[in-house]
Amino acid sequence: MAASFLSSPKDTSRVSRGVLGEKLGMTQVFDENNRMVPVTVVKAGPCVVTQIRTPDKDGYSAVQIAYGAVDPRKLDVVTLANPRKQGDDLVTGSPGGAGPAGSVRSGALEGSGADATRSMVDMIKSQRAFEAGQKVIQTIDETLGKAVTQVGTVTGG
Repeated sequence: MAASFLSSPKDTSRVSRGVLGEKLGMTQVFDENNRMVPVTVVKAGPCVVTQIRTPDKDGYSAVQIAYGAVDPRKLDVVTLANPRKQGDDLVTGSPGGAGPAGSVRSGALEGSGADATRSMVDMIKSQRAFEAGQKVIQTIDETLGKAVTQVGTVTGG
């Protein structure tokens, strides 16, 4: 599954936002006016960038992302002509040559300057926040289910 988010060089204010993931099902929540609102439960991420388009090379700016597992055998190692570190775990640059630049060896140290520990901690934080949100939706759904089954029930006293 892949999605492209495009930006025209003439209209740089156009930005697409969305969620790329797998639909798990439907449930309902109540808004601030106590109206029932149907919602879709989506399992989001991890997403990977599969393609980057630039105005210099392609005439427009775009990023294509994909959701789901990537077979590591389909990934290539590339040489960057002008690598630039942007942030803690992102290195950008333009491809320096055609085809793969090398191979990946088991047990070798990764030297891109990415902080693997910080990336892992950030990923775990995001996953826990997502799971907490899912638990809230599940609890609301169970509470609504109990309330619906008890509507009209008379209790003696």
